[in-house]
Amino acid sequence: QLPKLFGIHIDKAPYHYEMIYGVIKAAGHYLHWPTLFMGALAFVIMYGLKRIAPKLPNVLAAVAITTILSWSFGFEHDVVVDISAIRSDQVKQTIEKFNRAFESVALLAEKRAKLTQSLKSHKNPKGSLAELENRHTAERIALQIVQLKNEARNLGGQIGRFLLEGVRGNDGLLSFYPINEIADRNRADGRLWRLKAGNTPLQTDRLQMIGGGEVVGSIPRGLPSFSLPRIDYHIILRLLPFVVIISLLGFMEAISVAKAMAAKTGQRLDPNRELIGQGLANICGAVAKSYPISGSFSRSAVNLQAGAVSGLSSVFTSLTVVVVLLVFTPLFYHLPHSVLAAIIMMAVVGLINVKGFIHAWQAQWYDGAISSLHLFVPWRSHHTLIGAS
Repeated sequence: QLPKLFGIHIDKAPYHYEMIYGVIKAAGHYLHWPTLFMGALAFVIMYGLKRIAPKLPNVLAAVAITTILSWSFGFEHDVVVDISAIRSDQVKQTIEKFNRAFESVALLAEKRAKLTQSLKSHKNPKGSLAELENRHTAERIALQIVQLKNEARNLGGQIGRFLLEGVRGNDGLLSFYPINEIADRNRADGRLWRLKAGNTPLQTDRLQMIGGGEVVGSIPRGLPSFSLPRIDYHIILRLLPFVVIISLLGFMEAISVAKAMAAKTGQRLDPNRELIGQGLANICGAVAKSYPISGSFSRSAVNLQAGAVSGLSSVFTSLTVVVVLLVFTPLFYHLPHSVLAAIIMMAVVGLINVKGFIHAWQAQWYDGAISSLHLFVPWRSHHTLIGAS
């Protein structure tokens, strides 16, 4: 959540300490102060209300106040321009490479799909030279796709780190130059502009320039379409190993979160019911094309901080989400990303059990040593483990 809090963009790193170092390094290069102010204000509102008026919904108050401020003062300041408005060959070349990588991925994916279909149809006898060559080609294409996706991700990170200054011409249109390359400083508009790059190719005639803070933006209104999933036994067999791994990791994460919540509230935990609930949720979610469902540490922490005491809180949360998706999505357009980051960080910090850490050292030194190793030894960011003893 730190990049969102500081209004910066960094590439994902395999280890958490690398992420933190990347955030510090990027913040030294660029820091959007209004974004940091919004996040800090959210912290102050939530902490202050929690101390002064604990019965008031401090999270809702923080969201409402910061959203109104964001809307009132024009926190978001984005423009859409053609690539010709960018007066930097380096930026243009990076955009071209970025788009070219995605185009290559699409072509290779199409080629791999044809090979996979050919292998499924058993046009060539199993074990024949032609069949083995097709499998080898498909695997080689898959490797090329992974390499191109990594290249595109790195190029996207470079695009997001470019800092530009805007100059308004006589026609009223903005042109963007690399910082410190404008001869007449009086012509600059006083903003630092960044390019927004995502996981899709950039439309060179509709480049989005970010000159302010990032907000939630437009949320699609309405509910997802419901349909029964198509049963394809070939796909099921290919995905089965991954399904088992995802299921185990999902349950481990959910039960770890549940144990942390139970330790905080003193409630009794039933792993069997957790597993049944998670299984039913995934079965129902398949009808709405959802992601694999599991317990979320950050969202559970926010839920607990809001005063939830039973599973019915999730039911009411779901109903509220449905109502918001149907009616109130425009109200969240101006909600700053840094406020969402502050809410999650505020909730998670409250779950840190310092007394338990000290008690582990006092009771059994090796328990404390294991806790210290888990805290200070580098661990991969996509394999977060939550220990409880």
